[in-house]
Amino acid sequence: MILTVTLNTAIDKTYWVECFQAGDVKRVKKVIATAGGKGLNVARVIHALGEPVLATGFVGGFTGRYIESKLDEQQVRHDFVRLDEESRTCINIIDETTGVHTEVLEPGPAVMSGDTERLLKRFQTLLERCTVVTLSGSLPQSIDVDIYKRLITIAKEAGKKVILDTSGEALMRSMGAAPTLIKPNRNEVSQILGSPVRDAGEAARAVRELLALGPESAAISLGSDGVVLGWGAGLRDKHSSRSGGATVLWARPPAIQPVNTVGCGDAMVAAFALVLRRGYAAEAMVRFAVAVSAASALTTETGGCRVDDVAELMELVEVRQLGR
Repeated sequence: MILTVTLNTAIDKTYWVECFQAGDVKRVKKVIATAGGKGLNVARVIHALGEPVLATGFVGGFTGRYIESKLDEQQVRHDFVRLDEESRTCINIIDETTGVHTEVLEPGPAVMSGDTERLLKRFQTLLERCTVVTLSGSLPQSIDVDIYKRLITIAKEAGKKVILDTSGEALMRSMGAAPTLIKPNRNEVSQILGSPVRDAGEAARAVRELLALGPESAAISLGSDGVVLGWGAGLRDKHSSRSGGATVLWARPPAIQPVNTVGCGDAMVAAFALVLRRGYAAEAMVRFAVAVSAASALTTETGGCRVDDVAELMELVEVRQLGR
């Protein structure tokens, strides 16, 4: 089973409007509300792809109960630590005229030290039932910025594979704990390394810099340009017969007409978790991850994915090795 951890859960609302402009009053043409937070998007995609998954993390107040009810409707299993303070609401506004997406993200509830200890105990118990763990998203207020590092250490000591998808200081302070895979996007990498990631070549160089900081492998998502995945000795024997230094692959999706791009990075994390559980080889790993991410962009629901779309797109994904 795959365990997904979402420390900052949310109700995600997507609004479709025409000619959106700041300062105007607009009537929403359509709205979809889902149980959100990056890890819950991951959990839904894993469930849609037919893999057993369990979601944990924090939920709070009436909003938290609504989040649990939405997961129940979708038959996504969950076991959360409850807070008194309300979980957050996040809004994605899609302008149907321009195709531009605008996101408004609340910070989330405050988490006290006692709440953190309850989560760590719950996490250790749930680890016994899983083989792969995903840690996704921003941190709620007041929580120790080293929380992901602590969770990675616990999971690795239990022999589990761990995927980390976060940014900023939380990412920097966690890489030394040697997560199995990190998956920042190009903007998050640019902030960490202090240099832009404008294309696959620059992403390949950035991947090698990230590997030097501790993770076993690193995948930099490039939006419509796909993903660049690199790994060193830690994963080489399992995923490739190549030797000597880091191996870097670039996978690009075919051109598509996206419907909703929010959550595509989370879909990619879900795909990586699934292939780590199944033991795919490297080329199949990145091909599948890009296909799942692209398939997610073809659905209106954040965290949606159709198996038929994945199968069709996999045949069209281009994979190449980049220079050492």
